[in-house]
Amino acid sequence: MAAPEADPQAPAQQQDTPAPWEGIHFTTAAEVHAVRRAIRQVAPYLDDKSLMAAAGDVLDAREAGRPVRITWDLPPEVKALIERLFNGNGGRAVEPEPGQQQAGHPAAEELAITRLSEIEAQEISWYWPGRFPLRKPSLIAGDPGLGKSMITLDMTARGTRGLPWPDGSGNAPQGSVILLSAEDDAADTIRPRLEAAGADCSKVFIIEAIRRVKGGTRSFCLTEDLALLAAEIERLGDVVLVVVDPISAYLGDVDTHVNAAVRGILAPLADLAGKYGPCVLAVSHLNKSGGGAAVYRVTGSLAFTAAARAVWAVAKDPHSQDGRRLMLPVKCNLAPDQEGLAYRIRPGTVPTVEWGGAVAVDVTEALTVDPTEERNACGEAMAWLQETLKGGQVAATQIRADARANGIAERTLWRAKKKVGAVAEKIGTCWFWKLSSTQGSQGCQPCQAGQGDNLGRHGSLEPVPAPGEGALDL
Repeated sequence: MAAPEADPQAPAQQQDTPAPWEGIHFTTAAEVHAVRRAIRQVAPYLDDKSLMAAAGDVLDAREAGRPVRITWDLPPEVKALIERLFNGNGGRAVEPEPGQQQAGHPAAEELAITRLSEIEAQEISWYWPGRFPLRKPSLIAGDPGLGKSMITLDMTARGTRGLPWPDGSGNAPQGSVILLSAEDDAADTIRPRLEAAGADCSKVFIIEAIRRVKGGTRSFCLTEDLALLAAEIERLGDVVLVVVDPISAYLGDVDTHVNAAVRGILAPLADLAGKYGPCVLAVSHLNKSGGGAAVYRVTGSLAFTAAARAVWAVAKDPHSQDGRRLMLPVKCNLAPDQEGLAYRIRPGTVPTVEWGGAVAVDVTEALTVDPTEERNACGEAMAWLQETLKGGQVAATQIRADARANGIAERTLWRAKKKVGAVAEKIGTCWFWKLSSTQGSQGCQPCQAGQGDNLGRHGSLEPVPAPGEGALDL
């Protein structure tokens, strides 16, 4: 495609701001593809018709040698994003396809590098001093039912009015808050709880869905819609907090256990926080490991914990019998070590968070499975197993099925088997359990079809114990 002649009526291009297409030559098909790809980067939500129409406006402007003006019927903020991209105001230039760059032309990509002495030093700014920074991503994780979402709403209320923090560390910066909430209803849960917490609800904005230009809606997705979120933050101008609750609901098809995939989402989210200044607070759950360091307990990839500058966990107070809960530090890269805070969910028609004082509780200990509860469950399983086996041997598969029916976890069943001294014995093709005091095969129940169908070691049919329970007592 020949280079266009300059339009004498068009405004002169500044020498230090060349048009994005200057110095790049494409075939017609390749150029259309490159323009579409560039638009997709800033407006991934456009349907194909709108995308082609916008690309047509860009290509027409290129032919005429004039600045891009989007004429297709798109929302004003979308038009502005595309125009800014191709008119050199900090936008990204159209990149050639691999192998199409010609000798002598500038590279499509180059290293972004800055001398450190040219970067102005800044102090860390805080949404909640020492606990949740501004301009950074943070994370709250915990089991269901402990009040994670209520904590985020309490933090929201304080931000909308600039209220003091419960630990006496100062007041929240006042401004607007954007909520992404996939689990709570805005009308019967979020608004009543915010009002009970004293929020200015006119400063709270809930993203309910993405509205398509051609009609209909779809769910918000962090992999596709950060440009829209950024545009809304810019439009409001005073956003101090963005809550994503839970973050797993807004990841699309991303495999949350793959570090590279998770980092590919969290890095742009961190960039958004750094550019526009709010505290970005994500909510997550804990995995079921029940042990190990707290930093490994957040569901999914370790990248969630690594990317967040502050991570807090909520847990039941292991030393309290009156429903006290704890918000405990898992990591904070930007401040000295902080103590945790106790809190309770104050009951009522609309429950609220009632904060207590500082606590010095080890977060890993608090997140470990309660040993008292574990001992009680094992004791009940032991009593049940002894009653089941007191009349003689019972097929192992029948025991497992009956245990499930009685709410006994397989791991607990194997622990109980070891503690009561039950042993396994193979008769014919089936395995049976019996108390060690039971002799011979008296009381042996016949092996029914379908029983003993789980292979153990050496081709045996004894059910395999739960992970971590060790070898079988054969």
